Amino acid sequence: MAPIPRPSQSPSGLDVHKFTSRGTFRLKAYRRKSIKLDVAPFIQIAKWQCQTTGLTVVWADTPGPICQMNAIVRTEIFDSSGVPHTLEHLSFEGSQKYPQPGLLDAVANRLLASGTNAATDIDNTTYTCESASAEGLLKIMTIFLDHLFFPIFDDDSFMTEVYHVNGKGEEGGTVFSEMQGREGSQGDVMDLTLRRILYNKRNAYRSETGGQLSALRRLTLQQIEKYHEAMYVPQNMTLVVTGDAVHPQDLLDTLATELLPGLHKAGHDLGPKPAGFIRPFVESATASNPPMLSHDITETVTYAASDESVGIIKIAWIGPSTHDWRTISALSALGSYLSSGSASPLWQEYVENKDSTCSSISFVTDGRDPVILSFTLDFVVAKRLSNLGSDFLSTLDRLCRGRFDMKRMKARLEEWRLDVLQALESSPESCVISAVSDDALYGREDDATFSEQWNDMLAIDELLRWKENDWRNLLATWLIDRHCVTLTGIPSAELAADQASETKARVAATCQHLGRGGLASLEQRLAAAKAVTTQPVPPALLSSLKPPDVARILLPQAETARSRGTGGGPLSTFKSLQWTINKDPANLPYFLQLNHYASSFVSVSAYLSGTITNHWPLFVDSFFSMPVQRQNGKVLTYQEAYQQLDDLAVGFTASGCSEGLLLTIQVPKERYDEAVEWLADTIYGTVFDPERLQTMVEKSLRELPTCLEDPMVMAGAATTQLSLLPQSTAYLRTPPVQAQLYAKYQHQLKTNPKGLIEDLKQQRRLVTGQSSVRFGVRGDVSGLLHPVGAWVEHFPARGPLKTKDLAKLVHVADKMTACGKKPSGQGILYTIPSTQSTFMCAQARGVEYDHADCAALQVAAACLSATNSFLWNACRGPGLCYGASIDIDVDMVQVALLIWNSPDVFAAWNAARECIESLASCKTMIKETDLVAAKSNLIFGHADALSTAAAAAHAAFISQVIRGRPANYDRIAMQKLQAVTLADVLSAIRKYILPLFAANTSIVGVSTSPAKEADVYRNFTKQGYRLGRRKSS
Repeated sequence: MAPIPRPSQSPSGLDVHKFTSRGTFRLKAYRRKSIKLDVAPFIQIAKWQCQTTGLTVVWADTPGPICQMNAIVRTEIFDSSGVPHTLEHLSFEGSQKYPQPGLLDAVANRLLASGTNAATDIDNTTYTCESASAEGLLKIMTIFLDHLFFPIFDDDSFMTEVYHVNGKGEEGGTVFSEMQGREGSQGDVMDLTLRRILYNKRNAYRSETGGQLSALRRLTLQQIEKYHEAMYVPQNMTLVVTGDAVHPQDLLDTLATELLPGLHKAGHDLGPKPAGFIRPFVESATASNPPMLSHDITETVTYAASDESVGIIKIAWIGPSTHDWRTISALSALGSYLSSGSASPLWQEYVENKDSTCSSISFVTDGRDPVILSFTLDFVVAKRLSNLGSDFLSTLDRLCRGRFDMKRMKARLEEWRLDVLQALESSPESCVISAVSDDALYGREDDATFSEQWNDMLAIDELLRWKENDWRNLLATWLIDRHCVTLTGIPSAELAADQASETKARVAATCQHLGRGGLASLEQRLAAAKAVTTQPVPPALLSSLKPPDVARILLPQAETARSRGTGGGPLSTFKSLQWTINKDPANLPYFLQLNHYASSFVSVSAYLSGTITNHWPLFVDSFFSMPVQRQNGKVLTYQEAYQQLDDLAVGFTASGCSEGLLLTIQVPKERYDEAVEWLADTIYGTVFDPERLQTMVEKSLRELPTCLEDPMVMAGAATTQLSLLPQSTAYLRTPPVQAQLYAKYQHQLKTNPKGLIEDLKQQRRLVTGQSSVRFGVRGDVSGLLHPVGAWVEHFPARGPLKTKDLAKLVHVADKMTACGKKPSGQGILYTIPSTQSTFMCAQARGVEYDHADCAALQVAAACLSATNSFLWNACRGPGLCYGASIDIDVDMVQVALLIWNSPDVFAAWNAARECIESLASCKTMIKETDLVAAKSNLIFGHADALSTAAAAAHAAFISQVIRGRPANYDRIAMQKLQAVTLADVLSAIRKYILPLFAANTSIVGVSTSPAKEADVYRNFTKQGYRLGRRKSS
């Protein structure tokens, strides 16, 4: 793309050079992000460090209504006790200045945020919060930071949040439940095994920071307190705040007045580098004990899974220093060339052929120091697990000695450039935070590496000058000639059964050891802890905080117009855009909506809907995966079609949406006509090739066991199967149904392939008629020369079509079963050998989006489900599950109760029932502060969904065209939310949410382990549910 002049202003319009210092904060490094976009955010990024405490603050004026805070703490530990993870959880339980548990999230929910969150990785714990108000974010930030630097640690929080044993001898605790669902899983087993091979005991990367179950059982509160003293110090934290509404002066002044006095009083005033402080990972034993491989290592590991037909292979090498950005960039580009997309050499070798041995291959450069390079071959057929690793290494060697396709390499580099530009448009804050996080963890103290975090364009320009030998030497140097670790992951049904038996035996042994008296004592102590940690936040603590003015939220807008043809006519809201469209003399006999916003890109879409057959899943999969006949009559092989489209587009997708299929191709705006032509050829020119279909079907059959063993997916699948007709796309997408259908496709390909191909052609005819399809364009529409003419050229008329002749769109609610329309006690219980936890989905009848009760029901659900609110305190607070929520689906006209990662799902369900009944009867009161927080939470959700112009344009097409909602739906919805009263919420709870807990008005889907299956069945049967018992595979 040609360079253009840099604009005079960034999104905030500020000159950050004016803020070189503010109090004790000094500007350390500054970079103005200016990339050659036709329309760009031109984000400013500034970095200050407090000279008394060492706290680092980074500010970026990313555009949009959402302001975000990330507090990054380097967390290094040399064991698998789980201290970093448990400390993350306990940090939310109150602070010295704000001791009330739950206050932090209550404040966030009140101030146009959606609670707070955190995540612990191998080298850091990051705390996050987003708000649709700059003022609100700064208020939340001060309370949040107080919780991080000055938390309260007590036995009650430890018992409920970390680990306990209840009166039945069962283990619980939020952290323990979470890790119980992870330990032994494929991903955790492979990752931990690799790290135990690469790193010795003096290297912290060897640790399981989440906590191994055996270690969590022995963990003490004193260990956590000691770790907090060492790691949660200001010089070990980087605070990142994004959003052009946040003024840097306000940010630094808030920190100076609200945070620094407390830090100084606590003795954290010894400067950026206090005596004795050792920077984690950079100056610690980890840095002096790097990974080493003196020879190749091959190891086989087993993980719990009921399906043993597919496994996984991971091959890893020790890469360059994290500061060697040029080499890392080159290796990332090389990995993309070798394994990104169906046309890549490795996919052609192992995935996209009739002898396919795996379903996907990915390359990752892990951001540690040094970087770890790895290829992962997923869903490997069992018979190839023993030798595919060595075969893969031989293939790499052969590719190194062969010819590099420099045309493809150049295309991948240009694709990388477009990906960067697109990411800056669609999620600028993520780009900033990712780069700043890397610098915070491993950047040099002199900030020499800070600006290097945004060197993508420089790296691409340099790599475009590389010759074939440069790439060959890179591959040989870092992969071919270096020692590697090859891990083969083998699924084991026996191990899954052993886990279930061990859990059962442990409970029995605990009960025998403690006896009735000991168990009763534990139950009493746990009840006392629950009473303390689930106390509601006093309204007086919240009422002094005035909620931000919703009217000040400036949502990005995408102008909307329609072509003069079918469904067209001027849209008065955006007359200028409609006038531009009407200037195009073309008259299109199709429905076409255009949404304009300033962008370097344009997306073209087609929504296909109509009669659905059992071949729908395979029909959807076939897009962008088959040979294509172009309009000039030439038939491209699958590889040629994919490669040409990959070279053209920034991205292309085929995804289910409501009761149809949404096809989208995004391209640089100057290639708009080509995108429209490709969309037409994809819809009407896809050639259903039996060999390609066979490859796709076998690939899907290999991948399905993973979905069948996902307990949350299966619990949701159960209620979907009960609620929807077999002709519904959502029903056909459930894993149990897909497992049956793909087995039938496989049989049909062997016995009657022509019949299958004719079935797919018939499905295409049923959804691509002139009256069925809806087209859309979004992006820089005003800059297009002939926005409508391209469609007339490539979508020739199949006769005139009047607006009244447009086929009525079918929605999910139109395909409900009698059970879905009137739930009455049906249920499905899936047994999944590989899980140790239980997951549940209960459903009752809800309302449509335009129902008079919709806003009240949404507020009620938000009120109940908010962090540290009613359901949290009833279910998660006591350690009965990792999470519980009430979800509203206006498309399916359903209200649902979700419970996940539960050691005792019936106890969690019963606690939720008692909570709702108490609210419905007014024994427990919903306060005005709860109502305000729920509304704030929902309004944030609307703002977040429309945080960029690209998101607003996409939402306009989905909402207006597919779902049939008015153009100003979000504004209307927010107004309705603000009008909801406490009486409305109580009415909604009694009318729609309470029925979730009665068998005659609800249905349930549950997935659990074999050890808990009998108890789950017995308990819910006693409640009147008629459960069908099924195995997941």
